[in-house]
Formats: sequence, structure tokens, C-alpha cells
Amino acid sequence: MMTLPLFITKDNRVSMALLCGVAFFFGYSLPNHYHLFPPQQLPLTPLDRAIPLMPWTILVYTSEYYLFVSAYFLFREELTRNKYIWSYFGVLFLGALFFIFFPTTYPRADWPLPTDTHPLIYRIFSSLREADDPSNCFPSMHVTCCYITAYAFLHKGESRWHFWIYFLWSTAIAMSTLPTKQHYIVDVIGGLTLSAAGYWFFFKKIRYVPLNELIPFKRDNQARMADR
Repeated sequence: MMTLPLFITKDNRVSMALLCGVAFFFGYSLPNHYHLFPPQQLPLTPLDRAIPLMPWTILVYTSEYYLFVSAYFLFREELTRNKYIWSYFGVLFLGALFFIFFPTTYPRADWPLPTDTHPLIYRIFSSLREADDPSNCFPSMHVTCCYITAYAFLHKGESRWHFWIYFLWSTAIAMSTLPTKQHYIVDVIGGLTLSAAGYWFFFKKIRYVPLNELIPFKRDNQARMADR
């Protein structure tokens, strides 16, 4: 059985959150802007075409950042917090492999923002489109990471109420990826599949031990101190 260290504690959870935020930024942004191969456009299904652009849904779409941070600090158990971070970056790594080797892009230029869009929504939406290249499509990391956040509340010791709140919130975000014209329907399906696989692997199949148990010289020092 694969073993991973428990590196987040009550004492370092804030600093680890900041470090993980930086790691996420680079882990997502680099394959988003630098490609080994030209991103390919996927065929739009009739349902993809039928879903209209609804600018206000960008508020739901961008709420994922509040979802991640709030969940991280709401977990009751440090074990859950550690498993969550490992699963989060595990699926992010797998997603990055797709973005690097099988990049896809979405023709969002076909859906320009209406001129009568509310100024605040227009600013948020246009800023997102400027910063986020439409090439990190399949699988949707929005969908994957939001659902794996919700699934983390299924872990022993966590609140079932929190699970349902975050599950419904994640579903709203997943649905918002379509009327914001950020993703194809197949991207959502891929994200759902990857989130389920990531939860199963990192929460069910991995053994976790304290970090100092995986560092031999620390164990040796502790043993010598105990002998004195």
C-alpha cells in the first residue's frame, strides 16, 4: 500500500494554506499558458450550442475560490485536511498531464459579452477571459476540485451537513461552467469522473503516517534521546 506523510498540523495549517495556494497558481497557470502542442477545439454538441451565454453565472463560477478556502478551514480533523490536500493536488497533477499532452480549447470568442452586461459582471468576466486562456478544458478542474472538496466531508468525523452544502455548491459551480462558455459538456463529465477517482484513491487506498515517521534520521535522533 502506498504511504504518504501527514504534513499539515494545527500549528502550520495557515502557512500550509498559503503555500498550497501558490502551488495551485503555478500548477494550473503554467500548463494554461505554455503548451507543448497546439490546443485542439472539440466538436460542440447540440446541447453545448443550445446553452446560452449567461454573464451573471460568472459570479457562481468564481465562487470556487471561497469554496476551497472555507472548506479547508472547516474540516474538523487534521487527517481530513491532509487527505484533502493530497487528493486536490493529485487530481490537479493528472489534469495537468491532459493540459500538457492533450490540450483542448473552447471557442468562447463566438460568445462575446453583451454590451448591456452589468458593469461589475462585465469587469469580472472580461478579467477572467484575459487572465485565463481557454485551453485548460478537459477535464474541467473547476468541476474536479469542487467535487473532491465536497467528497472530503464524507470522511469520518466530518459534518454531513457540510457535505450536502458543499455538494450543492459544487453542483452549481459545475453547471456554471456551461453558460459562462468556459467548458464543453464532456469537460464536466471528465471532471466528475476524475473527482470520483481521486476521492477513491486518496481517501480509500492510501496509508497516511506522521511526517517524522517517514524521516529516518528523525526517528534515530528520537531513539537516541529516549535512551539517555
